[in-house]
Amino acid sequence: HPEQLAQPKSQNGALGDILNYQQDIDGIPVVDAQVRTHINNKNEVFMVNSTYQPGIDPRQIDKNPSVSAQEAVKIAMDHALSLDPNPQDHATPTYQGPVLVIHKFSALNNFDIAWQITISQPWLGVEHAVGQYFVNGHRPNVWERRESAIP
Repeated sequence: HPEQLAQPKSQNGALGDILNYQQDIDGIPVVDAQVRTHINNKNEVFMVNSTYQPGIDPRQIDKNPSVSAQEAVKIAMDHALSLDPNPQDHATPTYQGPVLVIHKFSALNNFDIAWQITISQPWLGVEHAVGQYFVNGHRPNVWERRESAIP
């Protein structure tokens, strides 16, 4: 389904250019799904990497979330704060997002919409991402949390 690949974003690599095609469904990005084309200095394709997710039927995805962006942020922030044993000792976390995405729900092996939110915690005066959250777009719960290490 080439219609599921957005206009590529280009970046310079050590061996030439890399074109990143993000998979999306009706303009909503699919998490961890892209095709990367590597082009050398002679303008030849020398490598293609893909995490494209086949078999997504756009008709099977309700793209209108019943959980609002603000509700999703609150759910993610509440979850992040619940993991901190001493919240009084730390600055209030901040966040980036939310971004509406299509996410694979592994337990059921299906795709649906979710809100993607990155929670950051100030540490030694610098913001560090501590968790990437995917909040279900239709039910008020955390679908997945990906941890990020603090350097």
